[in-house]
Amino acid sequence: MKISIFILSFFLLFAPVANAQDSTSSASTPDGSITKEQRKDAINKRQAAQAEFREKVKTQREEAKKRFAGENEKFSERLNNLNDEKKAAIIEKIGNRLTIMNTKYTDKLTNATARLEEILNKITEDTEAAKNEGKDTAETEAAIATATDSIETAKTAIVNQASKEYIPDISNTDNLGESVSETVQALKSDLKEVFGIVKDAKNKVKDAAQKLRDLIKE
Repeated sequence: MKISIFILSFFLLFAPVANAQDSTSSASTPDGSITKEQRKDAINKRQAAQAEFREKVKTQREEAKKRFAGENEKFSERLNNLNDEKKAAIIEKIGNRLTIMNTKYTDKLTNATARLEEILNKITEDTEAAKNEGKDTAETEAAIATATDSIETAKTAIVNQASKEYIPDISNTDNLGESVSETVQALKSDLKEVFGIVKDAKNKVKDAAQKLRDLIKE
């Protein structure tokens, strides 16, 4: 499958954004605009929010298993009824692999959105510092708001993806290959769509970082 290549290429796109923002994320607080207590409180809130999001993804997976329990049982029964044991073993392996892939990549996307949130929070801190210095931060704040909405959209898409199960329909033994192929393609298409949503969030965070850089240069 070419999914792994797509994902590798996608995550490589995050490096330039993270590095670019790190160069502008050392929020200074000589005027006391952001105290250590405030920073610690903000970190705790972010960690709590991320933990809640990860728990939501986990819950969706567990509910999906219960919701599709009947279909999985039918799938197992049909596998046992196949005359070709070798073919049944291959189909079972593919079915298990699809579940593993969906879990693996939704976890990667969850981590990616967490990283984007961390970068955006640094941008927000530096923007607040610039605002306290008397700079006009309206455009940067607008970009931050847009990026925040995009990240929330991405998180919703990830939760929805985590709630899906991919079970090949093998009720028609004369069309097993096509049925399995369609299920694999469905997973690939769904993941690609979610990757696109997360990539859009990444681009919005990148826009906010650029606005901040432009602001600092003024």
